[in-house]
Amino acid sequence: MGTMTDLIEARRALHELVIGKRVATIMKDGRRVEYSSINIGDLRKYIKELEDELGLSKRRAPVRFFL
Repeated sequence: MGTMTDLIEARRALHELVIGKRVATIMKDGRRVEYSSINIGDLRKYIKELEDELGLSKRRAPVRFFL
């Protein structure tokens, strides 16, 4: 299970890529993992997984209309 520190590190890496850094490195499951703009989608997926594990998911309940 991921930790809040893992999430912070992953978000920092995403920020670095968004502002133009070519490669951002994080530790994932005890391994060094490098992300670039090419695989930024994988990093976003990892951040989402961490948010879900930590109960920080930003999912909203479906909108219901009552007549």
